[in-house]
Amino acid sequence: MGIAYLSCASLRHILADHPDVKMLDMLCLPHMIKHGRWIGDRAKEACVVYDHPETSTRYKSAIKAVGEGYETYLTTFHRLNDRQLKSILKRGKEIV
Repeated sequence: MGIAYLSCASLRHILADHPDVKMLDMLCLPHMIKHGRWIGDRAKEACVVYDHPETSTRYKSAIKAVGEGYETYLTTFHRLNDRQLKSILKRGKEIV
């Protein structure tokens, strides 16, 4: 998977609910989607965990497939701590 759309509504949600995330942080999204750890969450949903190599900041994005599963949308993007990562790994399954 290499493409995930970001709607205006999702971008507003991310910037409003996660004030520590700046637009500049979101520039890592293409690399995150291509090289991050994909973890299956629910049917047609996954999260991607990515440790930024330059800043050592860990991010999580949630990706949702819609329609027949051929369109994917990014629904959230935020920083992630160790406790949150453990919880995600406990309930989900890593996808390659």
